[in-house]
Amino acid sequence: MNARQFNPRSIDRRRRGIAMVLVLIVVALATIVGLAMLSSSALQAQVTGSSAAVISADSLSESGISLATYYLMNPAKAPALGADGYWTGQSAATSLGTSSGTLNAVTVALVGSPGDSSTVRRFAVTSTASSPVPGSGTQTVSRTSRATIDVTGRYVVKHALLANGDFTVPAGWTMNVQGDCRVDGTYTSFSLLNMVGSLLSRDAASSPLPVYPTKACPTLSQLRLVQSRPSYVYQGHTYTAEPLTANLSGTTLQTLNQATNPANVWYSTATRTLSGNVQIPGTLMVLGSTSSLKVTGNVRIQPKSGMPGLIVEKDIQYSGLLRKLRVDGLTWVGNNVTTDGLAATGTLEVYGAMMFGGSTPSFGTLLTGSATIQFDATNINNLPPDFSVSFQTPQSIKVQTWSP
Repeated sequence: MNARQFNPRSIDRRRRGIAMVLVLIVVALATIVGLAMLSSSALQAQVTGSSAAVISADSLSESGISLATYYLMNPAKAPALGADGYWTGQSAATSLGTSSGTLNAVTVALVGSPGDSSTVRRFAVTSTASSPVPGSGTQTVSRTSRATIDVTGRYVVKHALLANGDFTVPAGWTMNVQGDCRVDGTYTSFSLLNMVGSLLSRDAASSPLPVYPTKACPTLSQLRLVQSRPSYVYQGHTYTAEPLTANLSGTTLQTLNQATNPANVWYSTATRTLSGNVQIPGTLMVLGSTSSLKVTGNVRIQPKSGMPGLIVEKDIQYSGLLRKLRVDGLTWVGNNVTTDGLAATGTLEVYGAMMFGGSTPSFGTLLTGSATIQFDATNINNLPPDFSVSFQTPQSIKVQTWSP
C-alpha cells in the first residue's frame, strides 16, 4: 500500500485562496457600507432641503395672511381697493424681499356679516406660496394658508361738504364753508366762495382725493336709517319712525308717541311742503325718486343726539322770497338744492355736514342767496357707527380661524 505523499506547497495555495475570498468579502462589505453611508448622506441632504423649502413656503403663505390683515385694517395704505372699499388681494407673484421662495397669490373675499351685524364684515383669505428645494433642480414645494377675519368698523364723517360727482355753484349763490370739502368730480364755482379748510377734488389745483373711502359719501341705499325704515336704533334700542302724510305750516312736528318714537323720526314717500315757521326737533326723511322737500317758509330741524337731521332722496326746493332752511346736524341730498321752477331767494344753513349723494349735484341757477355749511363735530361724532353700511373706517380686527 502506497502512502499519500505530503506536499506543503499545496497547503499554502489553499490558504492563499481562502485569504483572497475573505479579502473580497471584506472589500464587498466595505463597499456596501460606504455606498449605504453615501446614500444616507444624500437622503439626509434631500430631507433637509425639503424641510427648508416647506418651512420657507409655510412662512411665505402665512405672510400673505398677515399682509391681508394689515390692508383690511388700513385700507388707505393698500395698493388698490375694490368697489366695496377693501383690498381684494394679488395675483402677481412676489418674493416679499426674500432670497428664495415666492408668494404666488393672495385672495380676499367678503363673505358677509356674522349675525347680520351692520358694523362687522367677515372676510375669507387664502394665501399660496412656493419655495424651491435646494439641490433638486426645478423641484418646488407649495403651501396654502387660510384664514377667516372679522373687521369691525364705524362710519366716520370728516368733511363739511361732500359730493360724489361734479359739483357746480351758480353765479347767484354764495358759499361759506368752514371745514374741508371733498368733491369726487370737478368743482365748478361761478360765485363767491369763502372756505376755511381744504378742497379735495379731481381738479389739478386742488388737493388730491383720499384713497379711502373710495366715495365721498354713501348712496341712499347704503344709509342704515333708510334701509331699516320704519325701524331705527336710538341709544341702543329699536324704535319706529312715523309717516308724515301731510304738508306742514307754522307748526312744530312733535310725536305723541314718546315710548315708540323717542328720537322723533318722521318719513314721507311723497313731496312735502314746509311753510311758515316750522320746527322739527328730530329727523325728517323724504323718500322716493320723485320726492323733494319744498321750503316756502322758515324751517329749522334739530335732530336728537346721534341722529341725522335731514335725508331727501331728490331735491331741496326753495319757493318764493327770503326762504330759510337750517339743519343742526347731518344733511343728505340725492340731487340738487334748487327751486320749484321759478326764481327764488333763500338761505341754507347746515351745522354738521352736508352730503350730496347724486352724480352731478348743484345749486340751481334760478336760486339766489347763500349757504353756510359748517363742520360741527358735536352734531356729527355721535352718529351711529352703522350710519352707512359701506365705507366704514376699521376700528378693530379679529382673526377667527387660521389654518395651513
